[in-house]
Amino acid sequence: MKKIIAVATVFFALSNSVHAQNIGGISSGAFGDKHRKAPVADVAHLPSTGNLIGDDRVTLDNKHVNLWISPGIWVDITAEGSQGVPGPQGPQGIHGEIGPQGIQGDPGPAGVQGPQGITGAQGIQGPQGVTGPQGDTGPQGVQGPIGVTGATGATGPTGSTGATGSTGPAGSDGIPRTILDEGSPLTQRTDINFIGSGISCIDNSGSIRTDCTISTPAHASTHQPGGSDPMAVDALSSIGSLRTLGTGAAQATAGNDSRLSDARTPTAHASTHKNGGSDEIATATPTANAIPKAGAGGKIAGDWLPIFLASGASHAAGAVPDPGASAGTTRYLREDATFAVPPAGLSNPIANGTAGTPGIYLTGGSGTSKPGFYADSDKSLFFAAGGFSRLFFDGNGSHIGLTSSSQLRWSNGSDPSSSYDTNIFRSGTSELTLGTTTGGNTTLVLKSVRYVPQASPPVACGAGSEGTQYYDTSHALCICGASAWINLTPADGGSCS
Repeated sequence: MKKIIAVATVFFALSNSVHAQNIGGISSGAFGDKHRKAPVADVAHLPSTGNLIGDDRVTLDNKHVNLWISPGIWVDITAEGSQGVPGPQGPQGIHGEIGPQGIQGDPGPAGVQGPQGITGAQGIQGPQGVTGPQGDTGPQGVQGPIGVTGATGATGPTGSTGATGSTGPAGSDGIPRTILDEGSPLTQRTDINFIGSGISCIDNSGSIRTDCTISTPAHASTHQPGGSDPMAVDALSSIGSLRTLGTGAAQATAGNDSRLSDARTPTAHASTHKNGGSDEIATATPTANAIPKAGAGGKIAGDWLPIFLASGASHAAGAVPDPGASAGTTRYLREDATFAVPPAGLSNPIANGTAGTPGIYLTGGSGTSKPGFYADSDKSLFFAAGGFSRLFFDGNGSHIGLTSSSQLRWSNGSDPSSSYDTNIFRSGTSELTLGTTTGGNTTLVLKSVRYVPQASPPVACGAGSEGTQYYDTSHALCICGASAWINLTPADGGSCS
């Protein structure tokens, strides 16, 4: 597509209508409303197809009018030159025809479902409908349970006696069929005869039977002494016999015998319950509900004693557990019921050591860089790291320091006993020094000092506090003179309380 830029005004007599839209003083649509098209961003966005001769479009970037004069050719018909004075506003043009409806856009995403509305009140029940036709008869139901039997009716009159029937076959012989005499069968007879005064039989017609009673005649006297069948009296314990009452070895004791209720000291018999006795009570083998017995060495077996359990939910008191077969003297009993070797230093003395090789090492580092503790012959305890003493406790006094001279100093990373920051230290004369030494005097060098405002002097001004400073809440910086506070900032309007 060609785009031709006109350097002068080009006239085309394609339409008699005038486009009243002015853009920056430039008129477009000189050939009628039907040729007026929507503006575009710039020349690059002028369409190359779908145009009619006489169509014009404004490019918004330079506000120029572009005219379609032939297929593929747009011409910029805006006259170049200085903008003239705007003319008066012309009458409003005739409203253009409504363009065709645009293509419907894609449906937007569904909105979030709103909360369910409140259930409305139940409506009034409508009138009952007309009764429908009767349905078909359903299948027969399951038969119900049988009803209660009715009462028995009255007995009817007795009927006449019937004719006597014919005689039936003979029955079998009755019982007993065989009679035995202590196991030996006797000749079978139709009759049984009982003989003896101890047996009596009678006819029981009601039961259609014969009842025989066998009775045993009293004969206790025959077993008494002098009877026909006497029993032995006071015989040995292995022989059944009659017992007479008395105190003899074979006699019986009466129920009210005084020997059954009087208090008597038992015969000494402790030896029978001891080890090897006839009635030994204790046992060397641990069993339930048994009494423990000492062994040959006079000691109770270890299995009799419960072993104490480790602390926790299952803890229990008991005896010390077996330390094991390996001999030793350094292990100790732990809370978890086991024996363990103690850490170094708990069982045997530890060598004093030096700053380079402490007697007790801590984790971290290697060789002489290991941190640890050591002692010297003066009973002083030192903490060393990196081969140097960093902290010590003097065993001959109450000193705690970082150097052997009991001075608290800031080290620069080397041995604090010989290399330290001289600007910050506590001297041997108990003076805290902050600053540098100039001409024999120590100078305190600080970037700034902030005082906490005080409503009254922190100390009484006098010879002992001369030179003390404080900042008063009235905005006065005060210093103690020989005997009174002096306001160093009187211009601020404050005063020293």
